[in-house]
Amino acid sequence: MYNDVVKFVVMNAGDLKKIAKLIRYFILISTTQAGSGHPTSSLSATDLMVALCFGGFFHFDLKDPKNPNQREQAFDFKKIRL
Repeated sequence: MYNDVVKFVVMNAGDLKKIAKLIRYFILISTTQAGSGHPTSSLSATDLMVALCFGGFFHFDLKDPKNPNQREQAFDFKKIRL
């Protein structure tokens, strides 16, 4: 049974902005090197995903990915127009 309490660090706004900037950089580099892709969709979703994953809203224990007490999240950005 999963009884350990996992503590998550909630980052401040400055740290979240730095992470988002780095992710945008990697999006542009990877799509440019691949010569294909749709970077605008990824770029527009960056702030949302950084806030959810690093801002303390979405909790997922990487050490125990099969833990049934964790919520799974699926995001479908094909229908989102930002």
